[in-house]
Amino acid sequence: MDIPKAKFVCSRETEVERVVHAAKQTWSGFYIKKGFLVLPEIRSGGIREVVLPDIGLEKITDVEKILQGVSLNFPIKVPDVLETEILNKIEVGKVDADFENEWRRVEKAFWNVVNILVPEVAEKIKNVEVRITRYGTISSYQYLSKGDEKLIVYLRQDAQVSNLAEAILTAMIYPYLGELGMAWEESEAMVDFVIKNSILRDFFGEHTPTLKSLREKGVEKDRVESRNFIKKLGIVTEEALKINNKKIELLGKPIDSKLTKKQNEILTLLISKKGTVVNFEEVSKILWDDEDKFSLWAMNKFIERLRLKLVGLGLSPFVLRTVRGRGVSVENL
Repeated sequence: MDIPKAKFVCSRETEVERVVHAAKQTWSGFYIKKGFLVLPEIRSGGIREVVLPDIGLEKITDVEKILQGVSLNFPIKVPDVLETEILNKIEVGKVDADFENEWRRVEKAFWNVVNILVPEVAEKIKNVEVRITRYGTISSYQYLSKGDEKLIVYLRQDAQVSNLAEAILTAMIYPYLGELGMAWEESEAMVDFVIKNSILRDFFGEHTPTLKSLREKGVEKDRVESRNFIKKLGIVTEEALKINNKKIELLGKPIDSKLTKKQNEILTLLISKKGTVVNFEEVSKILWDDEDKFSLWAMNKFIERLRLKLVGLGLSPFVLRTVRGRGVSVENL
C-alpha cells in the first residue's frame, strides 16, 4: 500500500507560527490548566515543558486581545504586529538527519498498523509535513477536519520518534472527539495506551505517556522558574472573578456598580458554576421572560458586550468563554 511519506521542514516562517501558537495557548491558560511548565528555553526537556521565547511579547499593547483573535488552524494567520515583534528575535530549528532516518526505518510499519486499526481514517491522509521547531510543546498537530488529506505536525528538537507517532494518531482522533464525547485528556490517554499496548510498542520502545508526565511533580527549580515566567508575562493565574458577600469582585475589587442588572445576574450564575458550561437555555431565562423571544444571535451579542466590559475592567478575554453549540462558562487560567 502507498503510505503518506513524511516531509521534514523548518523555516523562519514556520517558527513564527509556532511561537504564536505557543503564546495563544499560554495566554488562554490552556497550558497552565493542563499542568505544562511554560519556560523561555528547554530545561530538563520532555513532554511537560513548553518553550515560549522571552522576546517581550507581554509589552505589545493589547496582546491578549490580539491572541484571542488568532485561529489555531494551520496555516496560522499571524497578525502583523506579532510577526514584526517575533520574526527577527527567534532562532530557527534544524532538521536532524539521524532523527529523520530513524523515522524512515519505522514509517512503513507504522502506517501498516494504523491502516489495520482505522483504515477509513488512515487512507484519507496523503501527506504529512513535519515542522521541526525549537518552540512550543514537544509535539502538536494541525486541527484536522474529516476531509483533510494533508497533516501538519510540529515536532520540537528534543522529541523522540514515538512523539511523532503520537501526534499523528492524536490528530487522526481529533475530528471525532465530539461524537465520542471525549475531552483532550481522554484522547491523549487513548493514544498512549495504543502505543504502549499494541504492536506499535515494538517500533517505539519506551514511550512516555503525556498525562503521566503532566501529573508528575518534576524538577522543583523548573516549576519555580515557570511560575515566575508566567508572572513576568503578566498572566493572572489566581481566581480573577469571585463572589464575596454577594458582590462580584474582579481581581479583588467590587464591580457590581459597573454592570447592568442582567449582566450582574448572568455573571453571578456563571461564577457560581465556574469551570462548567452553563447551557444557553439557562442563560436565556435571565435575559427573556418569554421563551419565544429566545435569540442565539442576541445572546451571543450580549455575552460579547459583557466580555468587552470585563476586559475593559482588567479581565483576561480568555476567562469568559462561549462554547459553540453548548453555552457559556467562566474559567480560571
